[in-house]
Amino acid sequence: MKNIIKNGSEIFLVLVLLVVSLSLVSASVNIGVSSTSVNTLPSDDSASRTALFNFNISNNGSVTESITLESSGFDSSWSPILSKSSDTLGSNSVQFYSLTLSIPKYISGSFSGAINIKNSSGAIVTSSPIMVNVQNHYSLVFSTNPSALSKSNNVTQAILKNDGNQILTSISVAISNGEVKDSDDNVLKLFLDANSAFSLNPQQTKVITINYSEFPEDIDLLLGTSNTVLSASAAAGVANASTTINFNNDYCAYGERGKDVKIVSVKDESSSSGNFDWKLLDTAQVDIKVENNGKDGEDITVEMVLYDSSNGDEIMNFDDTIFIDDGDRETISFSFVVPADLPDNARIYVKAYIDEEENCSNTWGSATYEKISIKSRTSYDVGFSDLTYDNNALCGGTITLDGKINNIGSKDQDRVLISLFSDELNIDEEQTFFNLDKGDNDRFSFAFVVPQGLDEKVYKLELFANHRYSKTNDRYDDVTDKQLLSLNVKGNCEKPFNILVTPTLDSSANAGTPMNVKVRLVNNGISSETVSVIPYNFESWAVLGDVQPSSVSLNAGESRDVIITMTPNTGASGQQYFTLRTIQGDVFKDQQVSVFVSGSSAGGVLDYLKAHWVVSLVILLNIILVVAIIIAVIRVARR
Repeated sequence: MKNIIKNGSEIFLVLVLLVVSLSLVSASVNIGVSSTSVNTLPSDDSASRTALFNFNISNNGSVTESITLESSGFDSSWSPILSKSSDTLGSNSVQFYSLTLSIPKYISGSFSGAINIKNSSGAIVTSSPIMVNVQNHYSLVFSTNPSALSKSNNVTQAILKNDGNQILTSISVAISNGEVKDSDDNVLKLFLDANSAFSLNPQQTKVITINYSEFPEDIDLLLGTSNTVLSASAAAGVANASTTINFNNDYCAYGERGKDVKIVSVKDESSSSGNFDWKLLDTAQVDIKVENNGKDGEDITVEMVLYDSSNGDEIMNFDDTIFIDDGDRETISFSFVVPADLPDNARIYVKAYIDEEENCSNTWGSATYEKISIKSRTSYDVGFSDLTYDNNALCGGTITLDGKINNIGSKDQDRVLISLFSDELNIDEEQTFFNLDKGDNDRFSFAFVVPQGLDEKVYKLELFANHRYSKTNDRYDDVTDKQLLSLNVKGNCEKPFNILVTPTLDSSANAGTPMNVKVRLVNNGISSETVSVIPYNFESWAVLGDVQPSSVSLNAGESRDVIITMTPNTGASGQQYFTLRTIQGDVFKDQQVSVFVSGSSAGGVLDYLKAHWVVSLVILLNIILVVAIIIAVIRVARR
């Protein structure tokens, strides 16, 4: 309540005590009363005023005198009080006294009274008049402040009172711009029932009604309290008054309605203090306990918003629905990473409802919101936010990781190095950002190809940032914790054969003589591979000598030669074939290799005999037998 009083209407109580000489019956005693007191009383006339008169009485005689003091002429409402009602004055003495008057409010004009002195027999022997002049006082006050408007209360009242001692005329009442406006310049039009001027006598009051006509769900004011000023002014501005009209914008779309749903508590389960003291990019948890006061079990929806009350931004929204039996309570938890750009003193609003138009609650105890306090920033600190990527991937597919790097420290950062690493996925990417000032952020993006032939499983990627760069030492003095990202690789993961195999004859191929086959291996894949070469299906025409080296490691794009030494059989000739198996990890590839072998006739007979040794043995035995018979016949003939 505010009262504004013009200088011209200030009240002065002029209190004049006339100086007189009083004489007692005894000629030997002279008593003098003298004092003049002028008091300026409070100008706002908000309380009873007190006036103090000081005076003295002198006994100039040689005899002690007994006296009685009293005041007269003032109404009992003035509550006159003398410092002493009686006294004894010694000869040639002076005594000091006072008279206190409490001047009632709402009066004006001149008032008179007196201080009377009586002798010991009770007779007034002298009297000193007092004059009090009360000037005009003009005052308007709102004796009752209006209750707050809300979505569920579109009417409120204020009581305007004439708190002065004069009639006030041509009083007008107005709302500032006729509206409530919030800090984001959203408005709600308000209306008054006092549209014409009126008058008020001293102490008279008038009820002023204020309302709005918008539908609750159409009100765009920021959540929380917005206000405007209701003012009143009398003719010529002799008296003015003002008061505040508040509008409490509920989180419930139609305002709080019904009593079937109750929010029991909203608790911070993440900070040690439990007072919503959070650090940027930390994980926070809010537990909301809700009670069903209805007669039946109901699905109750709980919504929560992190809210910037300066501009109405809804930074994060959460909701969940849970069935609660009648009379029971349940707790719903919301966990989240505190946004890097969450302003200090942001608010948490909560509502719980069955049907928001009929049963909705957005208060717990006397609270309508909880205020978030951001813990003090360290000097140098950065963190990641808004990370987005498809965490389900195909072998050979491209994945893009987008996000923000935020300077959440209190110092500017000259340079920040972001790294994405995975040994299993062959990822080692970096990006550098310059001049990341405190409170700023910058976007980054990494794109990578998922290698072919991976095992189908969940892989981990490490995201971290080096910061606090030192130009002098050309190094980063701090690094963030590694943030682990999961990538589920499944599909299209058959192991590809990435080795190009080219066999060539590296020597002449003659029967019975060792020959060399050179196998050129080229790794056309994107990762290193271990490769082995094995020849087979040559046994019918050649003997394997050696394979050097039998196994080789090839980096991506690298090539190596393997030499296979074989000796064709002496009877081998013409186009011969063998199979070359190249093994890459768990996959292999077979290919047929042809070799033209130059043979010999002797070698052909020998090979035939080797291949048909039983028949050859029989023939040989027959030849031996024939030769033996011939020798025997010759010997017989010679005899």
